[in-house]
Amino acid sequence: MHEGKLQAPTVYTDLHFSGCGVFRCVPSEVQGPAVSASFCLLCVSAGKGEVRLSDAACALSAGQGVVVYPGCTFSLASDEFDPWTYFWLAVDGRSALDCMKALGFGAGEPFGCDGASLCALAGEAKQLGGPGLENEFLLQALLYRMFACLARGGAGMEGAAAPPDRESLHVRRAAEFIRTHYADGITVADVAKHVSLNRSYLSTLFQSVMGTSPQEYLSHYRLSRAEEHLMHSDASIATVARSCGYQDPQVFSKAFRQRYGLTPVKYRAAGREKG
Repeated sequence: MHEGKLQAPTVYTDLHFSGCGVFRCVPSEVQGPAVSASFCLLCVSAGKGEVRLSDAACALSAGQGVVVYPGCTFSLASDEFDPWTYFWLAVDGRSALDCMKALGFGAGEPFGCDGASLCALAGEAKQLGGPGLENEFLLQALLYRMFACLARGGAGMEGAAAPPDRESLHVRRAAEFIRTHYADGITVADVAKHVSLNRSYLSTLFQSVMGTSPQEYLSHYRLSRAEEHLMHSDASIATVARSCGYQDPQVFSKAFRQRYGLTPVKYRAAGREKG
């Protein structure tokens, strides 16, 4: 068994490891309950077990995984006769939610995964847990390799989840279109046209799969990118607004304040004072 927390990031603060590791459990071993402080992904490489959430339980076997969202109370229980070995990954940062949604990982919903490959990558992470900028860059590269492995899913693996249904594929195409064209002033109607669905039906599917509406997803994505531009450039507020799909700076400022609690000008000033 190995596990570990990793060094706090200095460069990659938008998306980064909080920790990862591998547990090889004994029969009927129970861990928790605990409250997840991060996006915690758990992927089974061998055996069976159960993830118990506050309002549900999720049984997993080799080739399956689940993500526990921040603030959720959960516990883990290995099978009495076939105890599991599982990989875990804790992820933080402003872009973490976007990554979960891009992968189609809803809270407490099982997905297919290559648990054995992820366990091997966790072994590499263990060697990079020390301080230093070089290790931080190497860890970030490793994190993206893990996400690539998760994106491939468990195709061809015994016990893997079934391929995404047509509805899920429509939603993934819609989310990808938003992430690619958010700066072009697109609307939900444009997204619906791209995936050849009625707007109302797309909204229903999107809410079901992603846990949020396409309008909220579009707004969240635009404002997240705007926040990055504000903190990492000297561009004017109007320029930042246009670069994220807002033609009216006043509409942008109002939306930004509703999300972050400060106007763009004050948010940038406060962030630079801290830096």
